[in-house]
Amino acid sequence: MGNYWRKVFVQAWTDTKQSFGWNQKTAATVLGALALVVVAFFHFGFAAMLTSAIGLFWTALPIAIAGLLLFVWNFFSVPALHTELSKKIAALETTLEGLKEPPPDRTLTPGSSIAR
Repeated sequence: MGNYWRKVFVQAWTDTKQSFGWNQKTAATVLGALALVVVAFFHFGFAAMLTSAIGLFWTALPIAIAGLLLFVWNFFSVPALHTELSKKIAALETTLEGLKEPPPDRTLTPGSSIAR
């Protein structure tokens, strides 16, 4: 059962990343930006970073909240999608079981002709 919730979490995270267009390049860019913030923190000190970061914080907070809400939405929609796809797969498997008998061979045998 733990493996099921892991798969749900991974699928929800994947859907969320795709919604924001995240890939390796964007992740590397964000990590680089965070590294520059850390360097600036050590260079300018806590007080200067806090003063300039307040405006950026209030700008980034709604985006972070939207990302969190999107992740939660995806987390709860993945099991429903899984159930829907399981039903489709079961219907296809049932149809496939009915087709176990090979179709009749309609190739020409020696000596037969096609009437036109």
